[in-house]
Amino acid sequence: MSRMKPTALKVLEGNRGRRPLPEHEPVYELANIEPPANLSEASKAEWLRLAPMLQTARVLTEADIQIFAHYCEAVGHLNELKEIERQAAKDDPRFLGKFLVTETGAISQAPWFIAMRQWSAVLIKSACELGLTPSSRAKVQSTPKPADGEIDLAAKYGF
Repeated sequence: MSRMKPTALKVLEGNRGRRPLPEHEPVYELANIEPPANLSEASKAEWLRLAPMLQTARVLTEADIQIFAHYCEAVGHLNELKEIERQAAKDDPRFLGKFLVTETGAISQAPWFIAMRQWSAVLIKSACELGLTPSSRAKVQSTPKPADGEIDLAAKYGF
């Protein structure tokens, strides 16, 4: 089952399907740029780095705060896990790249590597939702300013 594309994204892409656009879709206010208090320090740094850009592009609205927070948390967790991996490489003789040698001599995936894969999936999915990947960004085009008498769809849909 495919998901419906948001109208604002259809407008930015130039409404390639040429189907009529919905007229009564909700329009949300731009979000406050301040990071939520419950974010880790690494996550807050990512929030402060990207929030101004997303707000300038009119992507970060009140409705998008939670998905953006998930993205920032994923970045923060990945940074923390990379630090754990660096420390293990220095301090743990059982460490073999992304693997560990157990007491019995068996080789297993390092627990931080499993967590890194899971947080990477969250990061990529969140980034795609917010238009932060090259492929998701490539689908978006600028809309020209409307001529006199035309409806300004960009303003109507919050762009």
